[in-house]
Amino acid sequence: MKKNITINLFGQLYHIDEDAYELLKSYQDNMHRYFSAKEGGEEISDDIEHRVAELLSDLQANGTVAITIEHIQDIIHRIGNPEEIGEETDTTQKTEEQPCPPPPPGNNTSTSSSYGRTRRLYRDLKDSMLGGVSSGLSHYFGINDPIFIRIAWVLLLFMPYVPSFIIYIILWIVMPPALTAEERLQMYGKPVNPQTLNEEIINSAQPAGSEQGVQHTPSGGRRLLDTLLSICAFCFKALLFLILGGFALMAFFALMAMLVFTFGGMGMLLHLSFFDPEFYAIANAVNDQTWLIWGLIISTIIAIGLPIFILLRRMLNKDRPKSKTGVRVIYIVTWIVALCTAIILTISITFNLDHSLDVQHDLENTRHGICLHGQSWKILDEGNWNLVRLENAQKYIYNNCPNLFHKDANRNYIRINSSNKNTAMKGLLQRNVEAEPGMYKLEAVVFTDGEGCFLFSKSADSTAVNFTPLPFPKDSLYKIENMKWQEAKNYQYFRNATDSINWKKVQQRSSKYKWCFVTSEPFYHNGGILQYGITNDTKFTKHPWNGDRYSVYDIMLTKVAATKKI
Repeated sequence: MKKNITINLFGQLYHIDEDAYELLKSYQDNMHRYFSAKEGGEEISDDIEHRVAELLSDLQANGTVAITIEHIQDIIHRIGNPEEIGEETDTTQKTEEQPCPPPPPGNNTSTSSSYGRTRRLYRDLKDSMLGGVSSGLSHYFGINDPIFIRIAWVLLLFMPYVPSFIIYIILWIVMPPALTAEERLQMYGKPVNPQTLNEEIINSAQPAGSEQGVQHTPSGGRRLLDTLLSICAFCFKALLFLILGGFALMAFFALMAMLVFTFGGMGMLLHLSFFDPEFYAIANAVNDQTWLIWGLIISTIIAIGLPIFILLRRMLNKDRPKSKTGVRVIYIVTWIVALCTAIILTISITFNLDHSLDVQHDLENTRHGICLHGQSWKILDEGNWNLVRLENAQKYIYNNCPNLFHKDANRNYIRINSSNKNTAMKGLLQRNVEAEPGMYKLEAVVFTDGEGCFLFSKSADSTAVNFTPLPFPKDSLYKIENMKWQEAKNYQYFRNATDSINWKKVQQRSSKYKWCFVTSEPFYHNGGILQYGITNDTKFTKHPWNGDRYSVYDIMLTKVAATKKI
């Protein structure tokens, strides 16, 4: 059962099947499009409609109740070359303008743009499993069967570092569909003239896979291969819909989050800062960039969403007419502007956030006018170190090295590096301990690359300072790797190295970092607060400094005599 409709053509009503109407409409539209660019084309288009009306009237007069698709195909064949219609009705026009006959079927060259045979790249929607990309490519490159390209796409999906999925989507978006008979002829590389247009219009009305109404039955192997490719196409579509759906959800939640943050951000920040003070700095920096982030989200959604919108429209409505040239230009310009805006805003927001966080971090990690990285302060606090002075030095004043006395263990150590070799670095690191009266000495594992770095000790209530210079690594006498076990076992610091075998392991772990061992001369402390540490501050030591860095593995205060002062 076919649906029957009624049309009005030059005041006469005709009953026509729906498929016959679609074929007739396609024929008239294609003929009008073809002749519209020619001189006198409007007259020829009117003549075609009058000729169609005459033939339909003849059918109706002969007792035809409903016009079928076979009747329309016969009418198209009978009209033949529409350019000759004007010659039959106006002999004067014939003498003034001779129509150009179509080229011979076997002729592959032509100087007329209407008869050009250069192939153009279109998507073939009549022979498609997804978007007709493979069929369009096969026509463009002269491949007889698109199945080979389809198999290639499937194989490329399993090859690493080949973004075949993305390439196919880009081609799907970029390649226009061949919707009209003229575009299909250009896709095939056939000449475009009234005769070929008529043939293509009639062929387009045939079922897919048939020619001149004769169905082609594929072999069993071909049917199996087509089935497998159809399954792959279905999986591809399902994956594509999942990706697009995921993007839509992310875009929705991003918009909702930005709405909440924009209108309730500061209250939320204050609330969250009670649970995590570090979060406040991050969220506050983000809050300062709210409107830039809004612009980034919107531009990103447009830059990604516009191609997705075009792709979805083509997936869900294959027969939709192509957008006009002006609309396509607007799409392209909008996409380029959105993409450039997203890139610029990303760079700007990243730079601003990084700068804001640096400023906030510096404020939070400044003590007594000295700014360090947060982890540096943490390590200093764990070692009970007070950083009294630091100038022209890097903010990171720690590093990691093997533990000298424990296998497969590491520990942090203090490393003060110059930030500018043209300006002298100054540092003073000390501990304050409560010590009873007595004789003491310092034992330290240290490293320095210049002269003018000292261990020091002094009582808090005294101005007298005991200085012990740090040795260079070139002074092999002080390197731990060169010390004998008989000497090392006399020091309190190396008590954990119980024998010569363990001592060799200590030496091996110290060699890479060139650790040196230095001891101070014994000094007397009257009791109370004792200050000791390491410094290269020339104002304090009264000695010049010519190095770039010094490191402290550890400094130990050792009592060596009775409480009575000698």
